[in-house]
Amino acid sequence: MKRLIFILLSVFSLNALYSQNEVLEAMIQRFKTEYFVSDITITITENNQPMTFTGKVKLHSEQFYIAYMDGEMAFDGTTMYNYQEDIDELTLSYPTMAEQIDANPMLFVESLLEESTVRQTDNEKQYLFTITPNNKQAGVSRFTLVVNKQTQLPEKASMVENVSRETKLVFNNSKFTKEPQIFSIEKDGATITDLRLP
Repeated sequence: MKRLIFILLSVFSLNALYSQNEVLEAMIQRFKTEYFVSDITITITENNQPMTFTGKVKLHSEQFYIAYMDGEMAFDGTTMYNYQEDIDELTLSYPTMAEQIDANPMLFVESLLEESTVRQTDNEKQYLFTITPNNKQAGVSRFTLVVNKQTQLPEKASMVENVSRETKLVFNNSKFTKEPQIFSIEKDGATITDLRLP
């Protein structure tokens, strides 16, 4: 799950450090002013063993909602929601800074990208960004992002952690909308574990 959140939020944090790139800047500005909604297909390959599953994602600024295999996770800017379907439990928390970095890797990505090389290549229909961290201790050897030239929507992203682990993400039916979205989770009948401090 952490890798999925990492790759999703990596897509939307690039502008903070590469605002001189007009394509990324325009795309990220839309994430700050509009709501991004998409179906997603995730393939995690480890030791040549791929595992593919589908889900949904909604993003707006630092807020996010992700539905994946057997769970959901959301962050409304203050409270983190984590629902595990197999045990029908909803956990609520105010994340500490360490937990935010773990659950919202945008913070990690921003520091990672400060020490990275970014290369842009284009074809007729797409922009391709390849980000290579200079810090080899970062745990990520390469991150790529494909953006549609016409719509300026992300189409694909991938993250290579090492020679045996790669996560690929494909966005399907994605759009920007001005219609407000919900970034919390409610589950009738679920066990509620509230870890928020009074």
